Amino acid sequence: MRTITVRTITVRTITVPTITVPTITVRTATTATTERVGEVLHLWALAPATVGACCVAADRGRARVPEFAAAALMLVAMADVGTGARLIAPVLWALLLVVGAMGLAALRGARRPRPAAGERMPHPSRAMTVMTALGLVVMAALMITMGTVAPSSVADAGGGHGHGGLGAVGGGLGMVVALTTVVAAGYVAVSAVAAVRSTLRLDRVQYVSMAAATALMAAATAA
Repeated sequence: MRTITVRTITVRTITVPTITVPTITVRTATTATTERVGEVLHLWALAPATVGACCVAADRGRARVPEFAAAALMLVAMADVGTGARLIAPVLWALLLVVGAMGLAALRGARRPRPAAGERMPHPSRAMTVMTALGLVVMAALMITMGTVAPSSVADAGGGHGHGGLGAVGGGLGMVVALTTVVAAGYVAVSAVAAVRSTLRLDRVQYVSMAAATALMAAATAA
């Protein structure tokens, strides 16, 4: 008889630890370029805003302290957001701009006597007061839009970029950006008409400056 030897084979189970690989978000060159364009437009908007403030300061023939305060407030808000310093949140800047518009309207809303024939008006025209106050409100709307679509974490998660704009957001936020752009375009158009109808050179330059600053800020928001 043959003896059959049976060998026992022991199978051991080896547990391999799970390795977590971090997700790396790669930002395309197109996205980086779009963000850069928005930043440049923000900085360019400071130039016409500065010109407008200088026009108010140069108009020594009329008492324009409230208008200069409004122009300075708008310029500082644009500089804070445009340079990326963000010392104050855009929403707070928007609140300050709206308060400034209300204060300007209240100060200039009272009836003023008409100047005598050939005499220069001691205060800015009502049209200038209205356009300055509206400019503060439109800029406040742009600030709110920037604060809504700017967070880079949300934009990156959705595949967009961190600056904002129609391409970076969808749904409701995209509608907000589009609506703000339309409002800004309307203000630019009205400012252009006011500049054509104005008879004073400083007023004309200020209308054009406000329109240019608003247009550039709106383009930067939608970029």
